[in-house]
Amino acid sequence: MKFNFSSIACLTFTAFAMSSANAQTTNFPSKPIRLIIPYEAGGATDVLGRLIANRLATAIKQPVVVENKAGAGGSIGATIVAKSKPDGYTLLLGTSSTHAINQWLYKSLPYDVIKDFASVSMVAKTDYALTVPAASPAKSVADIINAAKTGRVMYASNGNGTTSHLASALLGNRMHVKLDHIPYRSSSPAVIDLIAGNVDYSIDNTSTMIPNVNSGKLRILATTGATRSPVLKNVPTMMEAGVPEYDITGWWVISAAKGTPGEVVKYLNKEVTAVLNDQDVQKQLTSLGIEKYSSTPEEADKFIESELKKFKNLVEIAGAKIE
Repeated sequence: MKFNFSSIACLTFTAFAMSSANAQTTNFPSKPIRLIIPYEAGGATDVLGRLIANRLATAIKQPVVVENKAGAGGSIGATIVAKSKPDGYTLLLGTSSTHAINQWLYKSLPYDVIKDFASVSMVAKTDYALTVPAASPAKSVADIINAAKTGRVMYASNGNGTTSHLASALLGNRMHVKLDHIPYRSSSPAVIDLIAGNVDYSIDNTSTMIPNVNSGKLRILATTGATRSPVLKNVPTMMEAGVPEYDITGWWVISAAKGTPGEVVKYLNKEVTAVLNDQDVQKQLTSLGIEKYSSTPEEADKFIESELKKFKNLVEIAGAKIE
């Protein structure tokens, strides 16, 4: 009998490689995990990310280190994860901007949402809220539209091409009125000017608006989802307020680099889901105006694909582009 030593060597190497990979997966996690937040500290994504990181660290018995890597609408932080080693030790708390808007907004994006990321789990979602200053004469969305038909209505957004911007662009499109866009660098200065009455209204995360609503500085006229927000049950949706075919929600997803071992992704999905199912975590999310929205990795992929199509249309309606 003759032996093919090259074939034996190949089989031996393959077995060794598989054994090494399995050993690495079995030992995961054996060191701290980085969670990249692609926005500045203090915003909704940062608060959500730190809540998850703290609970996840306890569950997996390894530190989960939050790193804020803001810039370019979240693209800088997203790119860091997309180009990272696919081992599960560098994760991204992505958003509807990083995973559904930026691909259509930026002329040249350093990553591809589908090709460069492995979804771990959807995390949460939130409606946006059309909000006016407390002293505004507008009592309904119809008042905003009627004012736009007879004069100038200015709205604040937290940046060109953000969901905050696209939401108002869709409103103008659906109601056939011109609404003047005043973009800001982030939500904080936009809300400050809104409270001061320097702009007529803004559409932003409910989590951004609720604290100032509770303090009496702002009023919410409508929310943007297809159904009423679970944290604002007495507030009508935009469709209930008379805006046809209007449905926009913001969302968050945890992603790793493409090529991360399937067993690592499954492990992370299990632990993240357990964190999100914790009743105390859900109470904290509700207080922020955020709703738990967990999923399998496969469900997350399908959802993101559908949102890419939706936001492509919205970016085209807004005519938004960033070179």
